[in-house]
Amino acid sequence: MHPAAPLLARLDGVEALREDLLGAVRPLGADTLRTRPEPTSWSLLEIIEHLVRAEEAVLGPEGAGVEGAAAAGRGSRLLYGVVWAVLRLGIPVQVPAAEMQPRGEAGLAELTEEWRDRHRGLRGYLEGLDSEGLRRPVFAHPVIGSLRPKEALVLGETHLRRHQGQLRRTYAAVLRDTAT
Repeated sequence: MHPAAPLLARLDGVEALREDLLGAVRPLGADTLRTRPEPTSWSLLEIIEHLVRAEEAVLGPEGAGVEGAAAAGRGSRLLYGVVWAVLRLGIPVQVPAAEMQPRGEAGLAELTEEWRDRHRGLRGYLEGLDSEGLRRPVFAHPVIGSLRPKEALVLGETHLRRHQGQLRRTYAAVLRDTAT
């Protein structure tokens, strides 16, 4: 069995979740996607863009790591646990890095393609890893520090699931508002 087989299986699950989320919003018009249910909340498109930008910040633009992540050494286990718990429990926090903020410049099709491309890059990267490579920190989180592939993938999945609920609530609010 390939050393990264469990991570590749987890990536399959993350990609299925991503496609479900995208499939739910794809039929909506551009105006609906950009509608904010509250002035201080994000639109559906902004939530999706945040997910794409957060992955880019942690995984690198190609999904194959961040330059200098390994040189920074191992990230903090304590901070990893705290960030994971915050995401898992849905505790509201500020986005930890400017590069994770939605910019509002891209449409759904562009974001979808960028997201899929990054996952293709991540898949290729994982497929090329041996057991030693799986232990090397090559990804970087702005709060935690450097991450090994499994840590980055678990955190990414937890982040996606955290925003899955936000997308559902925003979707319901936007459709309710546009129906009235």
